[in-house]
Amino acid sequence: TTPAHDPGPVDVTVTTAGGTSTPALTYTYDPAAAVKPTTSGLDPDHGPQAGGTSVTVTGTGFVPGSTSVTIGGNTIPAGEVTVTDPTSLTFTTPAHDPGPVDVTVTTAGGTSTPALSYTYDPAAAVKPTTSGLDPDHGPAAGGQTVTVTGTGFVPGSTTVTIGGKTIPAAEVTVTSPTTLTFTTPAHNPGGVTVTVTTPGGTSSPLPYTYDGGSSNKPAPPVITDPTDGSTTTDPTPPISGTGTSGSTVTVTEGGTIVCTALVGSDGHWTCKPASALSSGEHTIVATQKTKSGAVSGPSAPVHFTINATTTQSGGATGLAFTGLAVTSLVTLGLVLAAAGAMLVTAGRRRRTS
Repeated sequence: TTPAHDPGPVDVTVTTAGGTSTPALTYTYDPAAAVKPTTSGLDPDHGPQAGGTSVTVTGTGFVPGSTSVTIGGNTIPAGEVTVTDPTSLTFTTPAHDPGPVDVTVTTAGGTSTPALSYTYDPAAAVKPTTSGLDPDHGPAAGGQTVTVTGTGFVPGSTTVTIGGKTIPAAEVTVTSPTTLTFTTPAHNPGGVTVTVTTPGGTSSPLPYTYDGGSSNKPAPPVITDPTDGSTTTDPTPPISGTGTSGSTVTVTEGGTIVCTALVGSDGHWTCKPASALSSGEHTIVATQKTKSGAVSGPSAPVHFTINATTTQSGGATGLAFTGLAVTSLVTLGLVLAAAGAMLVTAGRRRRTS
């Protein structure tokens, strides 16, 4: 009876007291017929969705170097499966979405049936964190798109609360576990807090400012020219001053806009009245509006006088118009005419006498 041997041809000889037969005869060990593997258990039968769990499969028909494992549609090649004996092997799970999946073993003899069940456990909910808002302020009317950076943001399961108002998950765009965007609702001007909530909990708050409140009003601009109490003959005098860079300055008189100007990077601004101002005393003030929409209070008022005396030339020999009223000139003419008449009458009397 033949003993066990690896497949292939071997020599057969007979030995007696007289010696060993020659030549040797050839006997061939046939390879064992491929046997379909069977599986009876997994240890453990569950693990994290991130994968990385070492699993032992028990069964029969496992062949070193020729056995693969399929789990949840992902095949672990034979080179990554350790067959310790025909009844035991180990492999490491790949990552997979949470939930149960099938596990089968395949050799040259076929694929095991029925499949064993392995469950991918969902990742434990992690409390989100927040590290920044961009931008961190916006108009009181809302409508500002804000990007939040942090960790633990979950698509479809993340809400944002700003100033006590909650933005539902359907209106929060989670672009990655570290970034999300939302649009601010309307709110009264001033500071509020922003938090992010997921199944893992709620983040620590970050500050956000709704522009327009007194707490974040810019300082009023300053009018430096004309100076208070000054007089000018220019009916459209340049008006200049200082303010917050990038802000728009509006100069008004009695509620009527005189002119506007943009404050330069050096903090200075200048504008001229769009139309001539009347002669006489004027009082102007200025306000400024920042890029974010916050409006300052009025500046200190500036009082100045315009003395717009004009001249009319009648040519090289013309007389300058002195600004006297027409009625005064008429009166002067009548007086001079009466005086002339009196002189003529007096002369005639002297001649007749």
